[in-house]
Amino acid sequence: MDNFQFQSILRNQEIMFEHKVFIWIWHADKIPPHVGISLNDSYFSLKVSGKDTSISCHKTLSLAKQKKIALVLVELNIDLNQEKLLQEFN
Repeated sequence: MDNFQFQSILRNQEIMFEHKVFIWIWHADKIPPHVGISLNDSYFSLKVSGKDTSISCHKTLSLAKQKKIALVLVELNIDLNQEKLLQEFN
């Protein structure tokens, strides 16, 4: 299995979601974790019970904090089109 080490970890920092892409790793302390993606303050996820499309990242993050879910956000340095992302989820 490959290993990866983050160069830096920021904890409890105010996150600005606008104009950024993040991979969300939910239940990072469990196997398997759940993975979602966000773009421009819109969160997307495929689940067994359906899908989350264009949910506010701030509300989603608040829910994770409230439920004390182990969550890792990884900011990606990519150019991603929101329209294309919506097409893929639909």
